[in-house]
Amino acid sequence: MHIPSTSTGKRGRPQVEFSVASEKSKLRKVSKILEEHSAEEITYAARKVTKNETKPDNTIKKCLEPFEALALCLDLDLSEEKYNRLRKVANNIHADFFPSTYALNQLKQSLVPHIEATET
Repeated sequence: MHIPSTSTGKRGRPQVEFSVASEKSKLRKVSKILEEHSAEEITYAARKVTKNETKPDNTIKKCLEPFEALALCLDLDLSEEKYNRLRKVANNIHADFFPSTYALNQLKQSLVPHIEATET
């Protein structure tokens, strides 16, 4: 009598990610690459991969725009003093992440409508 298998996965030990594998497992995984390619080809490929990983990603924001910083100040009801303290801490970690208070004040000035009152 044949009993059908209910298993849907692969048999054997589960695969371990390369970064956490032992040296022996890593060598076994790259042995085919080592057999099929020269050291020069492997070195060149490694340099290209490393160069691509160290390039800054243009999708990552490097700093807040003044409009975003102003919105944050308004949302959190930050005084100028509290904003400057937050800016100092954040900018020590990531240079120029928060725009200056001068830039925020300039933006505020541009957003406030100029109204002139005349007597009638």
